[in-house]
Amino acid sequence: MPEPVSFFDSRDDTLLKVHVFVNDINDNAPKFTREVFTGGITTESDFGLEVMKITAVDPDIGENGRLRYYMDGRVQETLSENLDNIRRSPFLVDPVSGIVKLNFDPQKGMKGYFDFKVYVNDTSGRSDRARVFIYLLREDQRVRFILRQSPDEVREQVEYFRDYLGNVTGAIVNVDDFRVHENHDGTVDKTKTDLYLHLVNRDDNSVLEVKEVLAIIDKNVEYLDHLFKELNVLDTQRAELVTAGVKEDNLLFLWLVGVIVFLTLLLVLTVALCLSQRARYSRQLKAATATAFGECSHDNGLNRSSTVPNTNIHSVEGSNPIWMSGFDNDWYKDEDSLRYQQFLHQSEGNDSLDDNAVDTSLSPRVDRDMPYITSGNVPNPLSR
Repeated sequence: MPEPVSFFDSRDDTLLKVHVFVNDINDNAPKFTREVFTGGITTESDFGLEVMKITAVDPDIGENGRLRYYMDGRVQETLSENLDNIRRSPFLVDPVSGIVKLNFDPQKGMKGYFDFKVYVNDTSGRSDRARVFIYLLREDQRVRFILRQSPDEVREQVEYFRDYLGNVTGAIVNVDDFRVHENHDGTVDKTKTDLYLHLVNRDDNSVLEVKEVLAIIDKNVEYLDHLFKELNVLDTQRAELVTAGVKEDNLLFLWLVGVIVFLTLLLVLTVALCLSQRARYSRQLKAATATAFGECSHDNGLNRSSTVPNTNIHSVEGSNPIWMSGFDNDWYKDEDSLRYQQFLHQSEGNDSLDDNAVDTSLSPRVDRDMPYITSGNVPNPLSR
């Protein structure tokens, strides 16, 4: 038996080089890498967005390993709101690459998730099937993980990351986006990557809020410690993907609240001023109609008739101007001056009674107060 030869020597006539070609037969069926593919879109996503990529493998080579992807049946809409206007299939599957693209324009107020089946086949008709879930979420339902790795390095380990996180939290983990980390001052740090993802409850297929996700991560931080150290996870926080439309809505809401508060305060101030002025004028009116010694028991003098001759015009209590605070009694103030004038008349030999030396200008009573008394009718006691 000849000994085995490690290399072929063309100069050796005892050796012959033989080429053997093995033809591959299509004896293997394609197989999806996952039984269930999950992903997510937001209400701000654009038409034609590449949502995800479904992949399958086939051990056959050449033409026997050429695969085609298709959508199996129609898309089911579950827990949906405001999705009735979608007249065509919400998603399209590229038959060559397996990329699932968005085929409608999401709008605010839309909710729910989409469920459909896909299948893959080879040239011989061998096939496999899988299921796809695509969730419609809001921008503020995303969580951001900051990793000290480049986006290419994170992309190579993203499947391991999502599977590990899903096993610990018990939720469906969907990766939404990779981005180079941006610092607070606006500079780009290429050594860090922002990984955006969202979590879905396995029981009811509802998207978990960020507050719930962060609480679950904090609760299982001991089990996630190995993952975070292995992938250099620096921080976990709420995603800051706030669009300009949301900012404008918040600004409009703040302006509306401010205007309402301002108008409310203005109304309260106006009512307070009106009540204050009303109370003030009421006090002034009461002071103007009140008498000095108390109010009358019946009509308070509002129905008084005009002055009748031979009657006392000051018959109402408090109506005498002598005792009213607003009346200036000048004849009391000039009492000393009056006495001095009387003294001068008496010193000259004149009798004040004969000459009627009383200054009538100092008397508070005038002729209109005594229309039936005249100086000629007054008897002179000295004429007798």
